[in-house]
Amino acid sequence: MNNNKITYRNANIADISSIMKIEHASFPEAICEDRNVFIERISTFPDGFRVMECDGEIIGYISSEQW
Repeated sequence: MNNNKITYRNANIADISSIMKIEHASFPEAICEDRNVFIERISTFPDGFRVMECDGEIIGYISSEQW
């Protein structure tokens, strides 16, 4: 049985380092989003930027934009 606790929540600015680590591990450098783009998205539309945590560690994110 797996006892890991997975949770989802809105991202906040304090999460940006973890988000950027995932971004750079997931995409080629040429298409990685800039840190400031993510900060702007979190600030502008916090309900559209979620993080996934496992036992308190951020292991994923999803980002959307409101146009």
